[in-house]
Amino acid sequence: MDLSFHPAIVHLPIGIAMVLPLVAGYCAWRAWSSPARSANWALVPVLAVIAFGAGKWAEETGEEVEELVEAYVDHELIHHHEEAGELFVLLAGITCALALAAFVLPSEKARRVAMAMVLISALATAGCALRAGADGGEIVHEHGVRWAVPAGPGS
Repeated sequence: MDLSFHPAIVHLPIGIAMVLPLVAGYCAWRAWSSPARSANWALVPVLAVIAFGAGKWAEETGEEVEELVEAYVDHELIHHHEEAGELFVLLAGITCALALAAFVLPSEKARRVAMAMVLISALATAGCALRAGADGGEIVHEHGVRWAVPAGPGS
């Protein structure tokens, strides 16, 4: 496997996690202002599924390069990055389940509650994405690990 795969894909779940609270907030506002507009909500579970799936993919590719990177970076920093990534995947999965529930629940009141829970969960997921991304950025930019291979002199 190409060792550069992890850094190449981690931006997808982070980007979606940053956008998801905004999209969910807008779609919830539209649905709350008029139940006829709740069809807009369909975009939220789609984005949540992509964020969760891409997060799992990033987690798996990160595990594949972990040992190589540990030779150049303090284990504690890698551990923090890994923990933040695992928490991201967990919260993204919760957000995904809530977004799907808000789309299929038969009761308008239950859908509204689920939408509110999605907003909270999506914000927490975005926070975890920022933490994982910051730790990953530190590994790359402050410790010279580029594409899972240490940077050479003058890099």
